[in-house]
Amino acid sequence: MKWLLVLVIAQSGAELPPGHPAIAGSEKAPSADALVRRLDSSPELAARDKPFEVAASIARLYASEGRFQEALVYYRQAVAKAARARAFYARVRAVTGGTPAQTACTSSKEGMAQLLERAQQFGATTAALPCAKAAVSALPDVEMQLANTLFVTGDAMGAAAAFART
Repeated sequence: MKWLLVLVIAQSGAELPPGHPAIAGSEKAPSADALVRRLDSSPELAARDKPFEVAASIARLYASEGRFQEALVYYRQAVAKAARARAFYARVRAVTGGTPAQTACTSSKEGMAQLLERAQQFGATTAALPCAKAAVSALPDVEMQLANTLFVTGDAMGAAAAFART
């Protein structure tokens, strides 16, 4: 999984800041092309269960290389992985009226699954709302990217449906 961190860093397109410690095992982050080749060498990757963030990152990497059909597979996986978090957030908003309690739950170090778990500990209460909102915060961007990719691949109806969810 170390290469996934390298994937995210390389995907940003930015060099490491001056004075940043070197990434273990390499002098320079691999190119997007090198990462795609590595992903391609794992044909079972598409079938494996992966967190929302991983699926979304892989999708973005494929899309950045113009490989939109492969990107669609991973965008769809990311959106599907987010379904429970979206449903919980919608339920909590409906029950509470959308007014959050003062709960610290905006950690960027936690993934969707961890934030959803923290939110569910509060039940459908105002205390759960900040965690549930943080859990789905990356979803609109991924759905927009999915919609754009659907459009580029010729699925205008799918793109319109995905745009409507964002």
